[in-house]
Order: sequence, then C-alpha cells, then structure tokens
Amino acid sequence: MLKNLETVRETVRPAVQNFFEQVLAVFDKRVDSIYLHGSVVTDDYLPGQSDINSLVLFDSFHFEDAQRMQPVVQGGLKKRIVAPLCLPVDALERSTDTFPLEFIEIRDKHVCIHGAMDRMASLTIPKEHLRVKIEEQIRGKLIRLRQIYMEHRGPDRELTDFLVDAQKNLFPVLRNLLRFVGVETPPLNKDMIMQTLETRLRFSMIPLRRIREHAAGHAAIPAGEVVTVYGEYVEVLAQLARWIDRWEQNGVA
Repeated sequence: MLKNLETVRETVRPAVQNFFEQVLAVFDKRVDSIYLHGSVVTDDYLPGQSDINSLVLFDSFHFEDAQRMQPVVQGGLKKRIVAPLCLPVDALERSTDTFPLEFIEIRDKHVCIHGAMDRMASLTIPKEHLRVKIEEQIRGKLIRLRQIYMEHRGPDRELTDFLVDAQKNLFPVLRNLLRFVGVETPPLNKDMIMQTLETRLRFSMIPLRRIREHAAGHAAIPAGEVVTVYGEYVEVLAQLARWIDRWEQNGVA
C-alpha cells in the first residue's frame, strides 16, 4: 500500500501512483520500502524537464528482478519516471562510503511512500567520505572543463551545453560543501545554496546563476558572451578548489 501521496505534486501524482502500484504488484512483500527523492520533492522541480527519481529497497535484488522490473520501467519513462535505484536493505549502509553525496541527498530530500520504516531518515553518512567526494567532484569538473575548452573546435555557443551538463550534478556538491563551513542544515533550494555560499566564502556565484537561468530557458546567454561566462564558471570552480586546499591545510575534518 502506498502512503504520503498527498505530499506528491498533483501534476505527477497519478503517474507516480500507477508506477509504484505496478512495482508492488510484481514484487509484493519483497519490497521493504519506496522513496521519492530529488527535485520532485522540492521547489526545483521543472514540469516536463525534471526526471522523477526513486529508491526501492528489497529483501534481495538480482538480475532476474531487474528483468521483471524492465516492462514497468519502460512504461514509466514515458512519464519521466526513470529506473529506480534498487537495493537490498542490507546493502544500504554498505553503500554510503562509495556514494556519500548521492545518499545524503536522498536522506535530506525524500518522501517515503511505502514501508513500515523510513530507513533513509536515520541513515548515517560518515563525514570523511563526504569530504573526499566533494573534493573529487569539484576538481574533476574543473579539470574536465579546461580540457573541453582546449579541445573545442565548434561554435562558441556549443560551450553552454558543456556548462549545463557540468552543473547538473554540481548542486549536491555545493550544498554539502556548506556543511564544512558551519551550515548544519544546508538549504535545499538551489538559489539559496548559491546565496549562502556567496555569504560564507565571499566570492560570486553569478556564472552558476547564469547557467541555471540558461538551462531553465529563462535567460539565454548571448553568443558573444559564451566564452566569458565559460571562463568565469571555470574560475568559480578554481576558487572552490583553492578553498579546499586551505581547508585541508587547516585540518578541517
């Protein structure tokens, strides 16, 4: 039986209900709990653009189960419900060291729609695992965007696509970086994340705002400004990397 559906936005509620009723019909009592997470449970959801993400915990999950789930998932894709993250219950805690950012985001932005226990609400994420992943993501994006620019041979306007792609998974990194500058409960809203970072770190997030507006279709970046915005965006990542260097030198845990 599904629950808490009243918390799901009305525009996607029927699709969500139909999808997970099918999951339960296929797997019945083998499903421990089901969680919606990500933008669908926040103000950042964009109708027609945002995917609907979910986590399903099972008693066990094997390839044969993925085969049984496939027809349900194929139907869900038409409604932007992407394949759920499917895990056995006993693998949940063991996964937090490998995917700390992903799981802390699910813990902080989720609705439990099935199950006797909300296992995500009490999930513990070791802070050291989180710190390592934040550094890896920021430095990795910085290095890759520099390489892309040097290799790029097409029209400048195509560079915005690379920035939009780079920013897709950046906000969980930025949000959790706030935990290391004294923000115990970082904001969920992306605009508030950038504003709080500006206040705490004292440098501008304007390039990130411009890419966010561009991706949402609110304010396209003019072709003549693309290279400038690209360079400013890369510099923000470089500033974050330098801040992390000082963070490590000062022994921040």
